[in-house]
Amino acid sequence: MAQFVTERQTTQTMTYQHVVMILIVIASIASGGERLFTSGPQEFAGRRYYWLADWKLEVTLPKDTAEDDRFEVLFGTKGSDKRTLYFEYKGETGSMVNAGQGDGFAWRTLPLDRLMPGKTVLLYGKGRDRVAFLAGIRVTGESNRALEVKPIRTVPNPQPSEHAATWAKLPGFELNSETTHLWDLAPRQPDWHRARRSARYAGIALSKVQRWLHEQCLAVHDRQSGLFRPTGRDRLWGVHKLEANTVRTVLIHTMLHTRNTIARPWQQGLQLGAAPCADGICIYMESDKPYTGLLQFDIPRHRLYMGFERDWPRMNAVPEWFTVEPDESHWYRVTDIDAGSTKVLSGRSLSQGLPVRFGPNTPLRLTVKHGQHAR
Repeated sequence: MAQFVTERQTTQTMTYQHVVMILIVIASIASGGERLFTSGPQEFAGRRYYWLADWKLEVTLPKDTAEDDRFEVLFGTKGSDKRTLYFEYKGETGSMVNAGQGDGFAWRTLPLDRLMPGKTVLLYGKGRDRVAFLAGIRVTGESNRALEVKPIRTVPNPQPSEHAATWAKLPGFELNSETTHLWDLAPRQPDWHRARRSARYAGIALSKVQRWLHEQCLAVHDRQSGLFRPTGRDRLWGVHKLEANTVRTVLIHTMLHTRNTIARPWQQGLQLGAAPCADGICIYMESDKPYTGLLQFDIPRHRLYMGFERDWPRMNAVPEWFTVEPDESHWYRVTDIDAGSTKVLSGRSLSQGLPVRFGPNTPLRLTVKHGQHAR
């Protein structure tokens, strides 16, 4: 029995010794100079990181680095994508591909030649497709001093160009309680202040679209091929798909402020705006020059053109803020507020265009409401 106890004690002693040895080994492998990028510009899976499409990292090895130490990076993965990290060390370059196994980060050893104290390791990416992103670096082995890391941005921060249309800086385009009021439900009485403000917004937007059309679009149109040549950097908007989509978005936003009414013909300096009012709209028009033309009203395109019972967003790319039925069985009361006159007109005549005429700097104020033909 006593001998058995002695063997058990010996076994326990050996076990404790193994544990101590394992802890010593782990301590020797663990990094004393681990650097996590807690101030990295982006975050994923709970960690801040640097994306090497926008950054490169200059890492200086600690002075106590040994030749057989290992240089490791905390490599990020998203799904199963393979991402590539490029590096430069002692005048030689190389790369490492990390195959993703889900979302997160894992330590990977960089295949560097013998590490030397004070040497620089440069980590970088190429292009913008499947580029490595790192959340930390470390040296494992004998070194226990901190690594020096210098992040260098390789892609400049985007700056608004001289000719960019920065809407938030234009008067009246600030996001405040006054502008968010544009989304309120229709009041029972005409809100002329709102209609006039919308006319100013629409005037600015359409003036820019007119500039784009005549200065940037038609000016580079090749009539023989029907194509548009690329434009230079000195421009408002270009004619390729993405920038032309900007024009489309401006027009859709303008339709919010005009309630889909269109002045034909359009002239520079003309302002047209509208606001909801009970079961109709109130319209404000003004120009710095005399104007004679037609005020055309929208129709329920979703039903007449597309066959939809409802006006589904995105299916109908241009929202219908106010429409008239383009026939002779629907009638609308059109009131000229300042002249004190009212007309009852069919939806067909409004869809074809309401004749309007006014002098310079003389506002025209109209209300249009659903009504019945006077018999």
